[in-house]
Amino acid sequence: MLPQRKPSVPGVQLAVRYQPASEHASVGGDFYELLLLDGHLVAAIGDVAGHSLRAATIMAEVRHALRAYLVEDAAPGPTMERLNRMLLRLLPEEIATMCLLRMDPATGAVRLTNAGHPPPLLVRDRRVTQVEGRVALLGVPTPHDEEIALTLVPGDTLVLVTDGLIESRGHTFNEGLEALCVAVADVEADLEQFCDRLLSDLGAGSRDDDVALLVIRRVDFP
Repeated sequence: MLPQRKPSVPGVQLAVRYQPASEHASVGGDFYELLLLDGHLVAAIGDVAGHSLRAATIMAEVRHALRAYLVEDAAPGPTMERLNRMLLRLLPEEIATMCLLRMDPATGAVRLTNAGHPPPLLVRDRRVTQVEGRVALLGVPTPHDEEIALTLVPGDTLVLVTDGLIESRGHTFNEGLEALCVAVADVEADLEQFCDRLLSDLGAGSRDDDVALLVIRRVDFP
């Protein structure tokens, strides 16, 4: 139900991970999406409530709707608004979080919409900044089209995770987010190694929730 391959995007390096809560079934409500549309990178990470087969089924519906809406208009704000209306009308008992962005690889310009999801982390010269600004969860009848603008310079890394990598028994969300900020400050040159270390350092294998991880690094545009 997840992308089978990462797109090749000039000027951008990508890495992803998905780890289900159960060792016996690779299903859950977490997901990510990566597309190259009209020369722009479109990326999303999200979490449907639950980590069961039903959550995976709802996740698939949300992801397929997302792809259909993006083909018509890849702007994050309007797309998130359409997704929210879809959930309210067709899946009124479901809620989900999602962070959706569109990036111009040539300039590093990013437009981003965050519907109740953990904040993306921008790593620049070993300094970590939380990208603030969120609207309500998907499935809540409020506007969802607010966008945030930022620009990635070569060398910047954007780290997006689901809350399964942050929340754990005995620790608050804020404590987990602080631990994540410390862990991402030293980004390896190899993003695959970086992802493996994050999952190991933060004990993803011992958590009770699904984990999705999406890393975007801007490099020099050819």
